[in-house]
Amino acid sequence: MITINSPKNVIAGVDFGYINPAVILVIAIDGDDRYYVVDELYKSGLTIADLIARGLELKSTYNIEMFFADPSPPGYIKEMNSAGLYTLSAKYDILPGINAVSEKMKIPKDGTPSLLIDPKCKNLIYELENYRYTEGQKNNGAAAEMPVKKDDHAVDALRYAIYSMKKLYRPRSFRPKWL
Repeated sequence: MITINSPKNVIAGVDFGYINPAVILVIAIDGDDRYYVVDELYKSGLTIADLIARGLELKSTYNIEMFFADPSPPGYIKEMNSAGLYTLSAKYDILPGINAVSEKMKIPKDGTPSLLIDPKCKNLIYELENYRYTEGQKNNGAAAEMPVKKDDHAVDALRYAIYSMKKLYRPRSFRPKWL
């Protein structure tokens, strides 16, 4: 179990699914802009009502301020907001999002990682360890690499949260508008 002295913010990344697993990752951010993935919901067969109920439980437990969700089903984002889960459509750009996650995974000079994952987040750890690329179509003569779309739901939720925070806010000064 990882320990966070006092998180400055708590956010969540959401990837919707029914046949594929629905995912909510809870991520605490400290004052040094380190991200701590502290919990995960990873389950197939959840309706949007089920996912919202679980999201409300996680919000209550961790004081989640904002959810960054897969933008493809905009009606779900509206339902989450109506239920009291402040949810934004995540920044979806795949390769820049992967680069943002990769930057967080690098070990800085002080030796303390910028992304830490609690060992209980087994599905996220599994997906990160098995994340693979395939060569895509040629782009101006160069091969465009894209990740394989398999076992990537938790990784997508992580990408949504990290990249959206990078694009929308300055993490050190992030403060939700309603506070």
